[in-house]
Amino acid sequence: MLLMVETERLTNSSEKLKKLAESVGNCASKVKKITSQIEMTLPAEAKLKNASEKVVKKTGVLRSDFISMSKMLSECAEIYEKCQKELLNAVQALETNVISAIHDPHATKAFDSTGLYGGYQGTPAADYLKYASIVRKYFPEMTESEVEQYLQKLNREGCGYVAMINTAFVYFHGREDEFKEAFGFDMYDANGEPNFNELLVDFYCSQDNHNKKSFLFWSWDVVNTKEDWKDDNKNGVKDPGEEAEHGMTLKQCEYRWEQYCKAHGINVDVINNVKVTPSNFEKLSYDGMVTILAGNFNLYDMNGNMIHSNVGGHFMTLMGFTEDGKYIVSSWGEKYIMDPAEMNFKDKDTFLYFQHVVYK
Repeated sequence: MLLMVETERLTNSSEKLKKLAESVGNCASKVKKITSQIEMTLPAEAKLKNASEKVVKKTGVLRSDFISMSKMLSECAEIYEKCQKELLNAVQALETNVISAIHDPHATKAFDSTGLYGGYQGTPAADYLKYASIVRKYFPEMTESEVEQYLQKLNREGCGYVAMINTAFVYFHGREDEFKEAFGFDMYDANGEPNFNELLVDFYCSQDNHNKKSFLFWSWDVVNTKEDWKDDNKNGVKDPGEEAEHGMTLKQCEYRWEQYCKAHGINVDVINNVKVTPSNFEKLSYDGMVTILAGNFNLYDMNGNMIHSNVGGHFMTLMGFTEDGKYIVSSWGEKYIMDPAEMNFKDKDTFLYFQHVVYK
């Protein structure tokens, strides 16, 4: 609305400038006419005196016109300056709102105080028939039982997929129409809750087991179905009981999210192994979002009670820091505290990596 008002003001200023131009043009015409009259005046004293009087009179009119023109110019300058300031303020306010949405995920429904705190990979399996149509877009021959098993596998290995989709719900905050245009379904359901599961299942089905292969200057996509089973019998056949989940590595997470987003017209860069501290987290948050891949750590609720201990390799979304430097994370749809100071990095199973997800 503010931009519309200022645009109208600028239009009015433009009209005044047009009148100013007409006034200047009239002044120029008058000067030319006076000059012609002087040139036509005979050297006779009477006629010269008469011409002089006319010059004086017309010069007075000319002076009056220039004074009017000066006032109009001053008024236009004041209007322009005011409009310029208000337009700049409007643009700055808009930029602040956009940056605030990116920097403060809690401004979105995806991480508010009600419902899930980010996505949860276990939800689709609990209501697998609801998401069967999405699964069958990619695997049309799957039976209901196979859909359920597939989504249970998502529950076991899908933490990295959740960490990525969390960033999308923050990125598209306030631009729900663009979200729908990109992914083909609404960003929020009829109750106003984020459609985490729709995006999670679609991303997982589209990219599960996909990997990048390259040679010299060429690269291509391959699907490695052996990620889903361990060949204990060494017979090259997936026998009963050999099913196994395979969570993503940093590289796989980077490749799969970038490839999925590219297919949907979204330009994103997933940067691995970034350094994250309380002092630079704010800057990183302005540019995108930070995810964590960690192993052998504990998770606490906001009251300091341990909820999960000795967690294995697990992706999470970093939401911020406590005053004493602990991590505030989104995991399994909940808000937790993680203390890196208690991690024993001498243990081979202990690790901590960060990714920076930047949308362009």
